Amino acid sequence: MERVRQFVGERDWTSRQFWDQGRGWRTDLFTRYGRVMDRALNYVKAGLDSGEIKLSKTAGAMLWDQFQRDRAAAMKAQSERKT
Repeated sequence: MERVRQFVGERDWTSRQFWDQGRGWRTDLFTRYGRVMDRALNYVKAGLDSGEIKLSKTAGAMLWDQFQRDRAAAMKAQSERKT
């Protein structure tokens, strides 16, 4: 969680619109989807470091978009394993 906080910055981290939506959202996010978030963070950081991707909005927005894509893919793979 601390790695994500450092990456997205204090402004995004404390914003109720973004990462701090109350009611234990952050705790749930990192306990249920910690692996997915870690993969997304590693992917985004590697892309920025290599210059393959550019920051267009905020680091928090970029990470959130990648997290949503990774989470959707993980959920799809899990549902396909059940059938």
